Amino acid sequence: MLTKQVGQFYSLITHLSGSISHADSQFSSEVVLPVFRDAVALAKAAGAKSIISDLGSPEDFFSDIGRAKLGQWDELVTVGAKEWATLKDVNEAISPLLSINHTVN
Repeated sequence: MLTKQVGQFYSLITHLSGSISHADSQFSSEVVLPVFRDAVALAKAAGAKSIISDLGSPEDFFSDIGRAKLGQWDELVTVGAKEWATLKDVNEAISPLLSINHTVN
C-alpha cells in the first residue's frame, strides 16, 4: 500500500509538470525517494523479502512508473510492475465495488 502511494506521488509530480524529467525535482528527492526507502525498510522489518526484490532499485521502480504512465507495458523491468500491469484491469473493475462497500458499511 505504501509503495502504491510512492508511485502516486511520482505520477502526480509527472502529471503536473508535464514531463518525467521534472519528476527528479527537489520534491522527489526530499519526499518521494524517502517514502520509497521507508517502504523498503518496513518490508525488511516485516521480513517480506519478496516485496523488496519485486520493487527493484529506486531507479528501476521510478522508471517503471514512467513507463506505465506512457503505456509501455512491454518495457516494464521490475517484477512488481509487471505483476501490477497484469492486475491493473481487474483492479479497476473491482475498485468501484469497494467504494460502494465502504459507503454502505
